[in-house]
Amino acid sequence: MTVGRKDNASAKDLVGALIKEVGLQKGQIGKIDVRETFSLVEVAAQVADEAVRRLTGVTIRGRRIAARPDRARAYFLLLTACFSCFPARNAGAIDALI
Repeated sequence: MTVGRKDNASAKDLVGALIKEVGLQKGQIGKIDVRETFSLVEVAAQVADEAVRRLTGVTIRGRRIAARPDRARAYFLLLTACFSCFPARNAGAIDALI
């Protein structure tokens, strides 16, 4: 399962994790799209790999998450450990965003 609205995750929760757990500054965080079952987060390209690495294993709203980079840009998906439940990439998934 992924972390999203169904888990009561909000953009505020994700920003808090990025600042507290990863050590990012607010200026390094871009658009955040919290969807029903997963979340997309835009971060500065130079910190994307570090954010993915440091967020994996963090708990957000009671869910242990894993992060992976999005293929399109410097975005990443926040996922729980259940990768078999990950939905196929959505055609409308914010290519203009994460």
